[in-house]
Amino acid sequence: MIYTMERFISVIQWAANSVPVKLNSSGISMPEPDMPSFVDNIFVIILFVCGLIILGYGVYERRTR
Repeated sequence: MIYTMERFISVIQWAANSVPVKLNSSGISMPEPDMPSFVDNIFVIILFVCGLIILGYGVYERRTR
């Protein structure tokens, strides 16, 4: 969810910068938004690994019952 929110904010910032340029025809327009990669934010990696560990633990517990 954090990764999705970062991408959403990136698109909003890009739109806020490019719409006035397209309306006034002045300034530099960016061709597309700068999307953060999956490993740019350490929290995304930490939460992804925690999710995999919890998923693995749940599968292990279900198989041992």
